[in-house]
Amino acid sequence: LRINETDFSELMQFTGLRDKNGKEIYEGDIIDEDNDFARIYAVKWVDSEACFVLVVEPLHTRHFKDVTHMRIIGNIYETLT
Repeated sequence: LRINETDFSELMQFTGLRDKNGKEIYEGDIIDEDNDFARIYAVKWVDSEACFVLVVEPLHTRHFKDVTHMRIIGNIYETLT
């Protein structure tokens, strides 16, 4: 059996939350808060705080619990280049 680099894929951890369309939110997903692309966040796990946060820019994070008004628009592995 031979394994190539392309055989590996990135596993995404489920947050336990769903967006406004009922879609499961995973670490690495990109979320649009206002449905106008004005506020876009990436979902990230923070080990030191043992929680998922929304990342706006590299040094700014926001804790979240209610995401029923947000929608997933992609993920960092497929959407960002």
